[in-house]
Amino acid sequence: MTAHWIAKMEETNTLCLKGALITFHRLHKKHTGKSLARTVLHLLDRADATLKVGHFTLDNVENNVTFMEELAQRLTACDIPFDAKD
Repeated sequence: MTAHWIAKMEETNTLCLKGALITFHRLHKKHTGKSLARTVLHLLDRADATLKVGHFTLDNVENNVTFMEELAQRLTACDIPFDAKD
């Protein structure tokens, strides 16, 4: 999982696009939308990035809709606003 964000460069007072690999995790269970959402939320928690989630870029897989809906439900249950369709 990679993260991308905008950072203000103090020395030049400009904005800079940053990116980093925040986790690489092997999935042992089936890659269902629910299973992926549970795993992604766990990995975001471990990276202390759950409250910073804005958008996701996904590959073209059948379970993307289920994943996004399940992730939105789980984040909303934690009082973290997230729109699965945005």
